[in-house]
Amino acid sequence: MDEFTVKAAHPDVSEFLRHLADERQQSPHTVKAYARDLDSFVEFLGRHSGGDWSWETVDRLAIRGFLGEMQRRGLAKRSAARALSAVRSFFRYRQVHHGLESGVARAAKVPRIEKRLPTYLDRGRTDDLFAAAEARAAEMTSRRCATSRCSSSSIPPACDCRNWRA
Repeated sequence: MDEFTVKAAHPDVSEFLRHLADERQQSPHTVKAYARDLDSFVEFLGRHSGGDWSWETVDRLAIRGFLGEMQRRGLAKRSAARALSAVRSFFRYRQVHHGLESGVARAAKVPRIEKRLPTYLDRGRTDDLFAAAEARAAEMTSRRCATSRCSSSSIPPACDCRNWRA
C-alpha cells in the first residue's frame, strides 16, 4: 500500500487489505472502498451479535441483516452490491488462507440493480452538436492555413488558401 495506508478496525480485515494492495495489486481506491465496507460489516456484526462473534459464527442471516441495514440507511442498491462483493472476497480469502470452511457469503443474494436504458439526443441537440463540430473543424483549418507556408508547398492545402501556388 504505497500510495496511502488504509487502517481497518479488525486485524483480520487489515491483513486482507494488505493482501489486496500488495499481492493482488488492487487500486488504492478499491482497497479504500473495501476497507470502508468491511469496517461497516465488522461494526454491524458487533451490534448484531452483542459483541461476541467470530468469522466462523457469521451466518447467512447476519449478511442479509447487514444488507438490510444498508437499505434502511438509504444507501443505493449499487452500494450494497459493492459491500457484498467486499464481504464475499474477504470470506473467500479466509477460506483459502485460513481454512475457513463456511461458504456463507456466497449464499447471500446480490441486490437487484435497476438497468438504465441509454439516453439519446433529440434532433435539436444533435444538430447543435454537429454544427459546433463543423465550426471547430473550420476554425482549426483556418488556423493551420494561417500558420503554414502555403506558397512554399507543392501539395494543395486542406483549406481554401489564396497563397498557394502550384
